[in-house]
Amino acid sequence: MDEEEKNVVTDEVKKVMGKKYMFFIGAGFSVPAGLPKASDLNSNILEADKLPITFHTDGELYEGSNGEKPNFGIQSLHDDAFQFGIKIMQRYSYIHGNFDYEEFYEYLFDIFHRSLKREQDEELQEMYPFFKNTSGSPDGLMLHLRINQFMYLYPKLVHYLIRKSNKEEQGAKNYVIEYKKYMDYMKALVDAGNVVEIYSLNHDIILEELMASYELSESFCDGFSRVGSPFYENQIALERFTNKYDKPIRLHKLHGSTSYYAFAVETKPSYFDVVNLIKSDYHLNEESLLYVENNSLYKFTRAMLGLEAEFLTGTKSKAQRYDAPIYYKPQFENFERDLMSTDNVFIIGYGFKDERVNEIIKQKVNKEARCRVVDPYINESAIDKAKDILPNVYILKKSITDVDWL
Repeated sequence: MDEEEKNVVTDEVKKVMGKKYMFFIGAGFSVPAGLPKASDLNSNILEADKLPITFHTDGELYEGSNGEKPNFGIQSLHDDAFQFGIKIMQRYSYIHGNFDYEEFYEYLFDIFHRSLKREQDEELQEMYPFFKNTSGSPDGLMLHLRINQFMYLYPKLVHYLIRKSNKEEQGAKNYVIEYKKYMDYMKALVDAGNVVEIYSLNHDIILEELMASYELSESFCDGFSRVGSPFYENQIALERFTNKYDKPIRLHKLHGSTSYYAFAVETKPSYFDVVNLIKSDYHLNEESLLYVENNSLYKFTRAMLGLEAEFLTGTKSKAQRYDAPIYYKPQFENFERDLMSTDNVFIIGYGFKDERVNEIIKQKVNKEARCRVVDPYINESAIDKAKDILPNVYILKKSITDVDWL
């Protein structure tokens, strides 16, 4: 890196004490940890029929050993729906000439609502041969049910592929070393008295693992806390979202996480309200969940408990959740506030495809802030978008691991 470029990338930390730094992170940030780029994830999803997975009668995803699909002796309705969905994905890719997993999610919403109306258009008619109809001739209701089932399974497939890629990479090498330059920079900023706001669009837990590995846990917070939590598993308090950020490194996951789950409370018989998100790196056992009310513990039944991770996907549908009062709206309010008060903005591995996020950045970012985009794969369209929404912007076509942060 030449001297001019280095001066654009970083500051002399000792001279910028007390400033606020913002890091806005997309999928490219996690590539050094073994997670797939968006294009690779698209390919992996499209080839889901080759994966050693199946869905049981309860809708849970199971992975077989030695590269073989699990054999439960029967093929569940959920697995039928999964096989149906694979054919729909392949048909979609053939017609459109490509496959984008978020755009496809929007397509699912479209055909879901059309099938609900029992519309008999040509495209829906072509889907009838993709599933077994044991009740006679094809009808719109059965098609609607199959699409509905696959929409429930699709996020589980995305979740599985994200975690699978990371697990395989961890088995191959210690990816934490790849981030040493970046994490040394985080530590230097904190030691100099600066505040670091990290806004991530990723669902993975790479950042949490990095903070622990580089002994920055005492300087790190993510808005979740056990203190005063009314949510328990096996009488152990669960971390729940409080929107309290009181440490210098602050993580905000704008699209949720593979470690977040929706917790619903029975407000009246057989009626459940989601009241908050809780955090867990492990599968929750609904039989062991308790909720504190009026200083007494009572058994909490499964019902509307979110047994699958709480994260957003889709190009348009996820933006509709940005105003949801539980978790997402407070995070986007934080995002707008911090954009206005930040002195330095780093955008890492983000392709500038979320129009709602782009609009917020353009409207709210401090016009005096120094902005840098770090992405070795950035294309001309994304560069044009970056120049449109960011003031004082500098583009670095480099991986996060190749930048000399200090």
